[in-house]
Amino acid sequence: MILFVIDGKVYSYNFIEDIWRTVNGITEPVSHISGDPCCFEGYFCLELSNNLFAYFRGGQMPGTNIYFSNNGGFSFELLNSDRLSHLKGLLGGIFHFHSLSQVGILLVENNLGTFHYLEYPLNHSTGVPFLYESPLEVIIKPQQRGFLILWNQKTLLVSSNSGQIVEAMQLMEEGNINDLNVEHAKLTIHSIASNTYELAFLVEQDQLYYGSQSYMGNYIIKVRLRVWPTLSNQQLWSEEASVHFRDVGMLEVLTPVSDPSFPAFDFKKCLVNVQLALMDQSLQLEPCNVEFLESTMEDRMFIIDMNSKLKLSALMVPRKGMNPTPLVMVSNPHALGFKANLTQFGNMYDGNSKYKLDIELQQQQHWGNSELNFTASKISACAMGILDPVLLQKNYSYTIEKWKDGTLEEIMNAEYVILELNGIVTYSYSLTAATAHCRSQPQNWSIFKEDREKPSLWNRETYVSCHEDNQDNPLLWPNVEYQILGGRTDNKIIFGQRNGIYTFYLTVVDPYYSYCDLNTIFSVYVYGALPVAEFRPMTSILLMVTVTLLTMWLAYVIPKQLRTGMGRRLTGFCFQIFKYCPGICTCAWLRGKMRRGLRSRRVKDQPEKISQTGKKPDIKK
Repeated sequence: MILFVIDGKVYSYNFIEDIWRTVNGITEPVSHISGDPCCFEGYFCLELSNNLFAYFRGGQMPGTNIYFSNNGGFSFELLNSDRLSHLKGLLGGIFHFHSLSQVGILLVENNLGTFHYLEYPLNHSTGVPFLYESPLEVIIKPQQRGFLILWNQKTLLVSSNSGQIVEAMQLMEEGNINDLNVEHAKLTIHSIASNTYELAFLVEQDQLYYGSQSYMGNYIIKVRLRVWPTLSNQQLWSEEASVHFRDVGMLEVLTPVSDPSFPAFDFKKCLVNVQLALMDQSLQLEPCNVEFLESTMEDRMFIIDMNSKLKLSALMVPRKGMNPTPLVMVSNPHALGFKANLTQFGNMYDGNSKYKLDIELQQQQHWGNSELNFTASKISACAMGILDPVLLQKNYSYTIEKWKDGTLEEIMNAEYVILELNGIVTYSYSLTAATAHCRSQPQNWSIFKEDREKPSLWNRETYVSCHEDNQDNPLLWPNVEYQILGGRTDNKIIFGQRNGIYTFYLTVVDPYYSYCDLNTIFSVYVYGALPVAEFRPMTSILLMVTVTLLTMWLAYVIPKQLRTGMGRRLTGFCFQIFKYCPGICTCAWLRGKMRRGLRSRRVKDQPEKISQTGKKPDIKK
């Protein structure tokens, strides 16, 4: 899709479907659309390219409406004017500077242009003012290097750091290097071309200029057309001519040629190898100090999280007899720091040395070189994914591991919280606010509405640490549960006497661990939990010992007491009760048992009476 500004309105053209549309959301005239296209692979890069601004150059600030889009220009919304209310001057442009993690605004006042920035820490300062006498077009060069070109027909300025310093190009001519002043040289720039590091422009005086833009300097030369015999008598400039780079060092001049019998245009192409211009001996250029420089990080985008490290390397072979030291730089030193180490590891066949450059990148906060309140939390996409299920080890202790693409990256030592999704609350925490050494009242789940469908209300954006003084939230209840796990404390979960499954939602709340909202869902199965005792153990033991001793004592005392007169009377009394009980007992089974018991007792007592009568029992064979 291509966006056009026509008569103050924005139109989109879908060249695949051949459909024109009016873009929604823009209610006032605009003159320009700006963006910072990303050409690397990956969804993250696509997100960067989708961020656009539409604005009216020359509008008075504050008061001029600025529109933004985060969907590649399908629709726009009005930018919140509160963030711009402190800016005064004429609007020269608004831009995404992704290499600096900033939104930059060019303001013009009293013929001076200045870049202002909206994000911390550059929002407390401005770029260096530069002369701005007439409106300038601003080109953001590709691949997020922070290179800018500001130009009109009489001015050419460049910046290598997203507008913090804007300066003139350096013209190399006959061994001298001077600032290029287009107006004083009586030149009129007609068309300009650029790629990542190169720049070329065609002037109406039929001259071609070519140069390079880098962090070490911005140099330009006048291309001598006599280098190419086929171009020495050929005019490059025309009212309709334009220039662009086909490849590194290869410039193409396009001139439309009308066809009287057909509405379409043909183009006359003129290919110029501008690298040959560097061979001109009058320039007195030194050859490059490096013969070979190779790395797998070239033209690639890497994603580094807040608490992660990125290790890169490069192979370098210097020009023989030279010993150059490569300069390692980062475009945003407020957020990213590095360590670089250059080591020699062998020789080439001609005896020249080979060197390896190792670079380790990490956020400045973890190097200890940033301000205490600085966290580069601005990010448009998160490609780190979510945590894998946690690994439970030993007795109800947790080890949180972070995995990526099947590889264990680290054992996480960040603050996190958990919430049981089914409402089971038969667990507690081992620490309180006091034992966790809180200096202010800690947060807990009661502060946040426990919406089971949205348990992520407590996250890295809403988390406030209790280990810092907070006059608005002093420590009033030191005995409340401390419900944050990990980090600087050794807090643990204590499960109650319940067998079953707990399903927890885990989210990392540490704002200094990751740019992403890291969360996952995991389950814990608890088994072998004994039922809750109804009596105290010592009471039960004393009761059992007492009963045992009493039983042993009764087993000894009762038989001895039965031999006494009182014992015999007690025995006779019990016998009489059992004798008359079968007559009144309604249970046939029990009545039969008792009668048999009594009969056996009478039979046992009969022998003494039989011996007195002298009768003998009949014995039948």
